[in-house]
Order: sequence, then C-alpha cells, then structure tokens
Amino acid sequence: MGHVVGGTADSLNRISSALGNTIALLSFDQDYRKKREYRLEMQSSFPLTIVRAGQTFVMGVVLGVSGVIVKPIAGAQQDGVEGFFKGLGRGIMGLITKPTLGVIDSVAMACDGIRRAVDLGYDVILRSRVPRHVSPFIAMRPYDSHEAAGMTLLASLSHGHYMQTDWYIAHATLSESNRPDIILISDKHIFKLERCSLWGGWDISWKVAVRNLLHQPTLKDNSILLVLRQDESHSQLSGSEHEIKSNDVDVLLYLVRWIEVLTTLQMVDQPCPTTR
Repeated sequence: MGHVVGGTADSLNRISSALGNTIALLSFDQDYRKKREYRLEMQSSFPLTIVRAGQTFVMGVVLGVSGVIVKPIAGAQQDGVEGFFKGLGRGIMGLITKPTLGVIDSVAMACDGIRRAVDLGYDVILRSRVPRHVSPFIAMRPYDSHEAAGMTLLASLSHGHYMQTDWYIAHATLSESNRPDIILISDKHIFKLERCSLWGGWDISWKVAVRNLLHQPTLKDNSILLVLRQDESHSQLSGSEHEIKSNDVDVLLYLVRWIEVLTTLQMVDQPCPTTR
C-alpha cells in the first residue's frame, strides 16, 4: 500500500510540475518564475510542506491580482505609454496564470510531501550536497560542487552504465535558458544531454567516442567542430562532422581545452593525467 500511495503521489507531482512549467511561461514574468522554481526546490518535513503548499496557493492569487496594478505602473516608469500597455498585458496574463499556478503548485508540493512521507516517514533526512567526485588515481582534493554535479550526471545516464566504464572529466551548460543542454566529457565519450520534459531527468541527445575523433576540435563562429571517423559500432551520430554551439565563448574554450587533452592522450594512448 505504501508503494502504491507513494508511486501515485510521485506521478501526480511530476504531471503537475510539467503542467506548471508550461503555464509559467505564459506569465511573462521572469522574476516570478525564478521565485517559483526556488519554492518548488525547497524540501522540508511533511507538515511544513503542506503549510507551504497552502501559502503557495494564496501567494499565487495575491500576486495575480496585484500584478494588474503593479505591472502597468512599473512599465510606465520605464518605457512611458508603451511600457504602460505592455505592463497592463503582462498584468492581465498574470491574473490568469498565477492563481492557476498557485493551485497546480500546491498540488505538486502536497503530492511530493506525501511521497516522501510514505517512503521515509515523517522524519525526512535530506542530503545537504551531492557526493564529491573522487578519483582513485589522484590525491583527495577540497570539495568541488561543479565536479560533484558532473559525476552525478554521469551516474544518472543509462541507469549508471557509464559509471562502470568511464571516468568523469568535465561538463558545461551551453546556455542560460531554463532547460539548457549540457556537454558532458568523460575519458571515453563526449555526451550531449537534454532535459527530459516528462520525467525531469537527463537524456543522451548524442554521444561521440573520443577514440573516433580524427584530430583536435576546431573552434569557429561560436561553435566547436568535431570531425569523426566511421565507427563500426554505429554511433548515434550520423555523418563525419558535428557541431557544439553556444553563445558563451568561455564555455566553448573550456570544452575545447578538455577535448584537446583527451584527443592528445588518445593519440599517444596514455591515461588522463587529471583522473588517472
């Protein structure tokens, strides 16, 4: 019975969250979306979760009503008459979407609280941070949240399959959008990951074996060009070239540096000095 209740609550939570994310885009209020995501990510005991769910509903109604007045005034102060009418439109959309989001988010938060209460009991113990990235080939280093997040990403792919064969090297997001793609580099593969819209996890959009890179990557026009040889195992990529695109040059330089290191080591058939 516990598994049935917990599974049902988890499904309702995921469905409500996905529907809420879609409606949140229609509010045209980026600040509201950020605060909403922060509230949804907060976790606490079951009673406090129910209280926060009720507060979320009330907050959605209050923000929706007040936005009809506040948004036109703020728009007029910034852009004059044009800003007033833009703010009025956003206020009307907020009046429709924010109370609706308050109801949906309340259901999502309540279902999440029920699921965790069923699974773990009322005394919910939460991890304060993800496990550190530890390599058996180098000395222990201070905790690095970026490396820890990258190792967790690698562990989540294909039910942990690549944790048995690959060592995490680096990763980076390609944009600052709400659902950015991620490039994840291991000592054997380059993965492009995209967020699954239904379950919220990460799917492999494509992967490239490092051994199939013919030469060093080329950086040009906000993209990295990867030239590949024909793979007998039929990689998910078709063709002999592929691009990694991003408007952030620093991200591209970071990825190029690590891919160059791996390509060089593959040519001389030596282990990666950062992990081996």
